[in-house]
Amino acid sequence: MDYRFIFYREHKFNLPNRGEAEAILTSNHDKQTKVYIHSKAVADLAILLAEKLSKTGMKLNHDLIYASGLLHDLAKGKSNHAMVAGRMLRKMGYLSVAKVVEKHIDIPLSGISQIDEAAVVYLADKLLKTDKIVSLEERYRPGMERYHHNQEIRQSIIKKLDNAKTIKNQIEKKIGAKIHFLMKKQQNYCS
Repeated sequence: MDYRFIFYREHKFNLPNRGEAEAILTSNHDKQTKVYIHSKAVADLAILLAEKLSKTGMKLNHDLIYASGLLHDLAKGKSNHAMVAGRMLRKMGYLSVAKVVEKHIDIPLSGISQIDEAAVVYLADKLLKTDKIVSLEERYRPGMERYHHNQEIRQSIIKKLDNAKTIKNQIEKKIGAKIHFLMKKQQNYCS
């Protein structure tokens, strides 16, 4: 057995397929909820970005990206929902999805020079408010206003915004296009 087969098999079978991922999400959030609508939009946008990145030669696991995008807010409403969702997914045996989901709130960028699946899902999440396209500044503005009196929290929000901008700039440079243009084009096509 060669390494590529083992790698593919390990990563394929540690992932829920699209139907399984949707069943997991709908067991926690009804299809009419903002969480479900947002999660579906994040998964779709993350796949759009992954497809564009793949055309440049990047090797990304699209199944991992879709499942992680769909399940990133699985435990939304619970305290520390990213970590709670990660634990839920680990118990189901979906370790690689859990790792991506756990990073969707705060992704460490120190030393990362390459975009990975977690970065794609992180950015897709930050570019959508429910299922509407927003700028990163618009996405982070409510937190900045809510915590204007707390410098520690504001600094954490600024760091997250800067991380999202860094990822966005790296992806745009790699694909040679502005993400908001691609998103609006896709949205017009689907309308």
